[in-house]
Amino acid sequence: MDLLFNLKETDNKLTQELISKLLNECFTVRNGAQDELEKCEDKSSTSDEKNVLSLFEDAPALRLLEAAIINASPKKFTQIYAKCFINHLAVLSQHHLANFSVQKLLDFCKEKTEFEGMYNEMEAHLEKILKSRNTGVILSLAQACKRHSTKQAKFQIVLMRALHCLEPKERQGLLAPLALSLATYEEQAKSNRLVIQLHGSLILQTLLNFNKPIQAVNSLLEMNTGDLKSVLTDQKGCHVMDAFMKSEFVGEKSRDKIIKKLQVSISSCTLLFLSMYTSFILWMPVSCSKQQRVCHLANV
Repeated sequence: MDLLFNLKETDNKLTQELISKLLNECFTVRNGAQDELEKCEDKSSTSDEKNVLSLFEDAPALRLLEAAIINASPKKFTQIYAKCFINHLAVLSQHHLANFSVQKLLDFCKEKTEFEGMYNEMEAHLEKILKSRNTGVILSLAQACKRHSTKQAKFQIVLMRALHCLEPKERQGLLAPLALSLATYEEQAKSNRLVIQLHGSLILQTLLNFNKPIQAVNSLLEMNTGDLKSVLTDQKGCHVMDAFMKSEFVGEKSRDKIIKKLQVSISSCTLLFLSMYTSFILWMPVSCSKQQRVCHLANV
């Protein structure tokens, strides 16, 4: 695995030749049962799990595959995608080992049209991926939507559907807390507190940097006082405020609203426990008048 990284620094041509050899003689080697499947005229009766390569059950081989993905040229990347992943992304995303390779595939995909093909294959299975708790796949999918500036509106809708907050419409204001906890509406309703997940925080930060983040923005503004305090005082959650205040797609009026909400909702005593990082983020992007309001909020 290290050889691929080191070799690329000195001889990229040889690196790509090595990746080709690995792809043809290692990654795509099938076992006997899979060879029989290939001979079958009708594969529709076989499960997707049986059609995937045996490679995805071998942890060391997967680490090598991920190294190949990272170091592959655009042409070799396409070949890896076509020979190892295509038509199996939904199943692999739910697999306890293979999901990490899917994340690498999404993270290092450089072609917009290629990513759109991946997204289309995975879109309908987002709720199943969420249930598998392989939430890193959902994060990589969101970040790829942001990076390629595509499928952003569709991703938000599919995510809300997976979290059970798309319908009825009044649930849509719960996108932010549900995304943070990566829990469905029903699961969160059974809990008396907001538990912020790392991947949930990163997903919400990504949504706030989408070209049209109005759904995530409004949802944050609608959060109740207790949940907002949890976000601001949590090591993972406070970065959401960073994204909210810095995103070029969040309007000045929305930033003003969040400061007003803090002014009304959070006492000076609570602010004493806010992290220094959060206070810094609240301070930096705002105008002098808003800085004065934040100072008044903390009784400075």
